[in-house]
Amino acid sequence: MYDESQVKEFIRRLPEIDPGTVHLEMLACRSRFSKQVLGVKIKDLVLERKITRAIPNWRERYFSTVHNLSLLQGDGLYVFREGVRIPNHALVIYSTISPRSIKSAIKDVMTLNVDNLVNLKLEELGKVGTQWFSALHRHRDKSFISTTIDIDVLDSGLLSLIMDEVSSITMFMVTETSRGYHVILNLTRSEDAEAFYHGTHGIIHGIRLKYGKNVEIQRDSQEPTPGTMYYREGKPNHLITIIR
Repeated sequence: MYDESQVKEFIRRLPEIDPGTVHLEMLACRSRFSKQVLGVKIKDLVLERKITRAIPNWRERYFSTVHNLSLLQGDGLYVFREGVRIPNHALVIYSTISPRSIKSAIKDVMTLNVDNLVNLKLEELGKVGTQWFSALHRHRDKSFISTTIDIDVLDSGLLSLIMDEVSSITMFMVTETSRGYHVILNLTRSEDAEAFYHGTHGIIHGIRLKYGKNVEIQRDSQEPTPGTMYYREGKPNHLITIIR
């Protein structure tokens, strides 16, 4: 289950990628949701990993990936341990906003693989696919820099106040999540980054002082994909929604 128009709007807004960069998508288990639904504590796990390369129709390919992940989110069978199936309501489709650097990731993986070969760590050599994805996840390309203000309450008044605070910053997107809102900023321009992070004079310092209890700053976060399911207590089919 997903909202096609919302997914496509999100993909339309994604920054362009080139042969040196990729976008990442993943299906993951959220421990908090598994506890609410199943009553069993399951740690956060990435269950499916997808990489979108810079082919001519990459946005169409991205949509196909989200479509297929949504099928797994709804009906996929994932087992945490014997006798404990991960509840599908605990599954979330995530996307990274900033392109990932292939060059930087390759350096990490090559260094790691050489070390594993020299030290005969054969079990680790079998994890190269997961290690490659993790390396890509670590290395954001400098072509696009995003930061998320995570508002942890469904308070439209607080959202309005935060939006006023960051009105001078280039906005990428605002979404309604399960328990609140994500205000995703584009800090690629040096002047925006300076205004946001500049010590006690930065916008983020003022936000933390005024609203710190309900607000968290996430640099280069993975975002729940707009248009896809994100469990809300009492509303298991709740969808992430773009509101700006």
